[in-house]
Amino acid sequence: MGELIPIILFITIGLVISLHLIARHRERQLLIEKEVDVEALKKLYHRPKNMYSTAKYALIMLFGGVGLMVGLISYENMGRHNEGYVFASVFISVGIGLLVWQKLYGNKEIEESEK
Repeated sequence: MGELIPIILFITIGLVISLHLIARHRERQLLIEKEVDVEALKKLYHRPKNMYSTAKYALIMLFGGVGLMVGLISYENMGRHNEGYVFASVFISVGIGLLVWQKLYGNKEIEESEK
């Protein structure tokens, strides 16, 4: 039974990719049949770039790493070995990282989306 897991995994990945390609092809065929203008297509598929998402993910990774480090240090140095310290410190520090991002960039992102 264990040797079937990789086979099923690759079959599933192949099916998902092929279904995505088929759906994309059908969508494009319908757009060609309806003779949609190129400018309308650009507006349809245009996503505004979020300049601050990289800063958000960087702060999440930074604070998550710090939380993991603090959690592992507290796990090793406490008399009781409780894994809850690690998970709690990671979640708390990621939350702090998101609050820092919101304080630094949250208002700027809202102002740019209103323009």
